[in-house]
Amino acid sequence: MSKEANDKTHLSNPTKLIVICNDDSCAWRCRASFILESKQWEIRNLCEPYSNPSISQDRAKLSYLLISKSIHNLIENDPSTSVPTLITHIKRTEGYTTTYHKAWLAKQKAIKGIYDDWERSYHNLPRLLQAMQQFFLGWWWRRKHC
Repeated sequence: MSKEANDKTHLSNPTKLIVICNDDSCAWRCRASFILESKQWEIRNLCEPYSNPSISQDRAKLSYLLISKSIHNLIENDPSTSVPTLITHIKRTEGYTTTYHKAWLAKQKAIKGIYDDWERSYHNLPRLLQAMQQFFLGWWWRRKHC
């Protein structure tokens, strides 16, 4: 594990893993075993809730992917939501202020998750406009070549 991790591996071998919190005041511990029959890891014991106070201020641990899940409903309701508004939302829901860059990346990821890729949408636009022209009498469009 990296030195920035909030947890440290106490014991590790091919069939057993014990991870404990780096903070001595936190009693959190997780024990897992590799089950040969299912070929999967199974958590055998999870002690105490995670109470490391430094985790709430660890901005590096909150990736833009996780933030995009947190803001998904906001973006779905209003795609024009500003990045500073998203930063305020993240502070209120997650407990700390993220960077502008991370919030912007999260917004782009959420938009892509809701509306798909903009390039694909752009290429589908003429077909959509033609369909609208057929169903809305008197409405027309014309492609302008630059």
